Amino acid sequence: MERSEHGNRSDTNTDYPFPLLCFLKLHTYTRVKVSIDICGVDHPSRKRRFEVVHNLLSTRYNSRIRVQTSADEVTRISPVVSPFPSAGRWEREVWDMFGVSSINHPDLRRISTDHGFEGHPLRKDLPLSGYVEVRYDDPEKRVPSDPVEWLRSFGSKQLLCLFGLSATRPATDLIGSFSVKVVGFRGPFARVQTIPLGRKQE
Repeated sequence: MERSEHGNRSDTNTDYPFPLLCFLKLHTYTRVKVSIDICGVDHPSRKRRFEVVHNLLSTRYNSRIRVQTSADEVTRISPVVSPFPSAGRWEREVWDMFGVSSINHPDLRRISTDHGFEGHPLRKDLPLSGYVEVRYDDPEKRVPSDPVEWLRSFGSKQLLCLFGLSATRPATDLIGSFSVKVVGFRGPFARVQTIPLGRKQE
């Protein structure tokens, strides 16, 4: 166990968080009573790419203990719901955001994303735009989800059409009117400059 100015830190194997946390809760010199949260970190370059971090608090000794364990996509970690009932919500969130599941968790389902969401949002290999896009369809009065189409090569006219604009027709939003000008491309991405109406273009 390493000691720092902010508390103590312990690294453990995926099989041992449950016995270690039970020990920390029941031992006379630790008396950890509160599971503050459980969070995850994604390191895609590592073999065991996910790091699951348990942040604990001892109210008796006013000290914090951090227990870290590593897992990969298929390794399941042992749940700590029985010693710390509040950990059930945090374990659900770690599974929802990173895909790290707990063995025999009593209620393992999505908590932050919708039930039809594909993938896990905080994984670094998930595309920034996701796999599906949602929009409100006014005639049908519903929110359909469509697969994302990747447009790799397009010019300024096609880019403006994506936004429903044209080079000669300005757009109006809630703040005011502006016109859009494509100022350059960097790989598949375009830099767009918005120019308020009434101001001269550079």
